[in-house]
Amino acid sequence: IQDEALANEMLTKLYFKLGKMTLAKAYLQESHRLYSKWGAMAKVKFMESKYPEIFTKVNETIKEKTKTITLSS
Repeated sequence: IQDEALANEMLTKLYFKLGKMTLAKAYLQESHRLYSKWGAMAKVKFMESKYPEIFTKVNETIKEKTKTITLSS
């Protein structure tokens, strides 16, 4: 998992440099997911603080889905 997370992070940097924002964000979100799955929470928090415009929206969506599921149960 850690190798895949790192590879996705490196692709994120490459695509940001090339101006390919959609691809960069996709790889960033995947590396974030993989680091989280691996348990590298310091890295996850760092990514969230470095890219708040991406992860704030993602976290709000997750919270809203969780809230909907909880209310529906």
